[in-house]
Amino acid sequence: MEYTEFMYQANGWSIPRRIVAVRTKEVVDDEQMALFPEYGWEYEWIVTNLHWEGEDLWRFYNHRCGMENYIKEAKNGFALDAITNDGFYPNAADAMLKMIAYNVYQGF
Repeated sequence: MEYTEFMYQANGWSIPRRIVAVRTKEVVDDEQMALFPEYGWEYEWIVTNLHWEGEDLWRFYNHRCGMENYIKEAKNGFALDAITNDGFYPNAADAMLKMIAYNVYQGF
């Protein structure tokens, strides 16, 4: 794994952000030959305000990298973001029922 970092400010950003670019070698089966082995790299870009080393950042963010997809699936598939009632307890019960349905769905 190799990494580099730089500061970048996009047009819509109020302040510059730290960008960490991480390059890891793609895992290739030893029995299968690659046509262009020098192109077997995977690239990741991390925008962060943490001042950690690049490898530590990569491990921290990859540990939780799939969570956004689970949240999006619960919101889009089970309307978890929709508040349907006026009170706290009906909303809590509604959210719990939706999460039970989501967990049953994940179980299958």
